Amino acid sequence: MKGLVIDAPWIDYILAGDKIWEMRSKACHHRGRIGLIRKGSAQVVGLADIDGSKPAIETLEKYAEAEPFHRIPPSRQREAFEQGWRVPWYIPNARPLPRPVPYDHPSGAVTWVNLEADVVEAILAQPTDLPG
Repeated sequence: MKGLVIDAPWIDYILAGDKIWEMRSKACHHRGRIGLIRKGSAQVVGLADIDGSKPAIETLEKYAEAEPFHRIPPSRQREAFEQGWRVPWYIPNARPLPRPVPYDHPSGAVTWVNLEADVVEAILAQPTDLPG
């Protein structure tokens, strides 16, 4: 299982079900169940499904219209858009874990982490209401 590193406050919105797009600068080709990692914590704090990415948002107007999905506030949208955070990664069905699971964060890992088998086992042993 892969773990996706996400900074606060965005991971909190995802775990609460208030955000289903994680804005990134490149397309995502991964699909399936993933662990959600709070940046800087070395802990898997949730599970979700990821279904690749949607086409890049091409205008600031479309970016603003999509705010309910990405939750970037209007005051930060121009900056995010200009910095290239235009590609929505689709992350439905996110749920927090009852207990975060620590893992060894590899040096240099910024976006994805390959979670070790014992970490995956500890994650999957916890109850969630995710299908499958």
